[in-house]
Amino acid sequence: MLIFLRDVSGGDWDAEQRFESHAKLAGNVKFTWTIKKKTKRWLGATLAALFCLWLAFVAYIDWAMHQPPEVFAHVMARMPMPAYFLFPFETMWFDARKGTLSAGDLAPDFTVETLSTKTPTQLASLWADKPVVLVFGSYT
Repeated sequence: MLIFLRDVSGGDWDAEQRFESHAKLAGNVKFTWTIKKKTKRWLGATLAALFCLWLAFVAYIDWAMHQPPEVFAHVMARMPMPAYFLFPFETMWFDARKGTLSAGDLAPDFTVETLSTKTPTQLASLWADKPVVLVFGSYT
């Protein structure tokens, strides 16, 4: 990369010419950036390669978010902390885990163990007799 200084006051710029103040220097000198064609090509190729690596990284994280929790936890356990700032984590997470249920839909049937007896209980067997309310999280 080359940087050229040019006098824009109309006079010839001489290496021995002295400016009397910084204000005059700032007013009479214009900075011009010139980048060689080879440098531009290298910079463009480097930025394109970095962009491709970033896309591959985001695609890998997106794939992991759509896997079962054990697989996702395995991937994220080895992720360095600064990597979380390289992609829109929260947006991708909500998109991956949004599911297909809407308000008013029946809950999918599943089997859980009861807290008191540790026996497997199927959700469908509970709502056959009475309404069932599912509470996820703390209610205290």
